[in-house]
Amino acid sequence: MLKLQASFKGEIKNLNLNFRVVIIQGTVAHQISGDKIVNLLEAGTYFGAAENSTHNKSVKEDQEAYVL
Repeated sequence: MLKLQASFKGEIKNLNLNFRVVIIQGTVAHQISGDKIVNLLEAGTYFGAAENSTHNKSVKEDQEAYVL
């Protein structure tokens, strides 16, 4: 489990063939590096990713998020 603090902005690089994430609490803005689309992922949302992909994440300034 990973806690993303309020106002978190950063990236996560996937080095694994089986990268899967579930948002447990909060809302996370998610963007694949090089893509213009930003998705808002809320609690209960699941996504998977390709190997060697980079994902930009940010969290609202008034809440924290937990991902698994």
